[in-house]
Amino acid sequence: MAAVPTKQRTAVVFGSSAPTEGTPAYEEAFELGKVLAENGWKLMNGGYYGTMEATARGAASVPGAVVEGVCCRAVFPHRAEGGNQYLTIVTQTPNLFERIRTMAESGDVFICLPGSIGTLTELAMLWCEGSVARFTNKAPPKIYCYRKPWAQVVEHLGQDLGLDPAVMAHVRIVDGPADLMAQLARDLPAPN
Repeated sequence: MAAVPTKQRTAVVFGSSAPTEGTPAYEEAFELGKVLAENGWKLMNGGYYGTMEATARGAASVPGAVVEGVCCRAVFPHRAEGGNQYLTIVTQTPNLFERIRTMAESGDVFICLPGSIGTLTELAMLWCEGSVARFTNKAPPKIYCYRKPWAQVVEHLGQDLGLDPAVMAHVRIVDGPADLMAQLARDLPAPN
């Protein structure tokens, strides 16, 4: 009897659209995409430039990698219609909320690179989903944030909002691609 193939796990990466090739933020995002693909992960992100392009480019450097960009022509008409050139799949959404929802419903893990208000919004939506998961018997999302700037942001939000330690535990802080992969190996069982 043939083995049933396992579903490829999906890492959704959020981050800034500002970094350009050659900058430290771009190069670290490239390395993250490459390491995820080398470890068998499908990569999903917002599909455009900056760290989205860098992670897609890093993943695409690995033969056979699957890289999906979730784009939104209505919000970003000035950006490339089909996303960046390293995507193997492009999903178009009608608005920003559907774009975030599509990624939130597709990921096995969520990684927040340095970003701005958009990345903060994505983090907050997933973190909120984790805080209410107990009401639905659904597993909370696995969220990994790069230390700079997110450790301080998460700490301040937790203190200022009086968040329960269980809610705070939904966000894990990592120090780059190697630390992320080590945490993923500890937190997630290996697929069959």
